[in-house]
Amino acid sequence: ALSLQKSASTEVAAVGDFVAYDLLLRNDGARAAIRDIQVVDLLPRGVRYRAGTVRIDGRPAAEPRVDGAGERMVFDVPRLA
Repeated sequence: ALSLQKSASTEVAAVGDFVAYDLLLRNDGARAAIRDIQVVDLLPRGVRYRAGTVRIDGRPAAEPRVDGAGERMVFDVPRLA
């Protein structure tokens, strides 16, 4: 079974503040890797994605697909052990 947790670096932000979100995707019990996962993340109203900020284990990672309004992002995960 997959599990996904989301947390934010702050609960309160002003216009122009940078808020970091952490998404933790885990494979909780499958004995084999799961492939071709899509994680869809909806940002709160008024929040927009800043290009170039995705990190996996602290390293820059592929950009998500972002809708025209910038509120819906799709992350492709090719393989999760």
